[in-house]
Amino acid sequence: MVAINEFLTRVPRSSGGARRWPFEPRARIVAETLIQGATVKAVAKRYELIPGTVFDWRRMARRGKVVLPDLDGMDFVPVRIEEPRASYIGSVANHYRHI
Repeated sequence: MVAINEFLTRVPRSSGGARRWPFEPRARIVAETLIQGATVKAVAKRYELIPGTVFDWRRMARRGKVVLPDLDGMDFVPVRIEEPRASYIGSVANHYRHI
């Protein structure tokens, strides 16, 4: 935690006290959220950020406005789409028929 606190003291602040995050640290923080097992909330807390800010930076990265560094273990969560089972479709249809 000491290393992160030292890192935070080097992030420039505006006259109002808000930090002005350079693009490199933004990219590194976003990349950390993509490591398997990491959550946006935990990464944001580690850098004393609100999760919404990190989600905004992730959105920027998806649009190509933030270039992510190459970190070992960084990956998107795999998604598998399955066809709904016929028994499930039938039970939903029966439910709405009785409403």
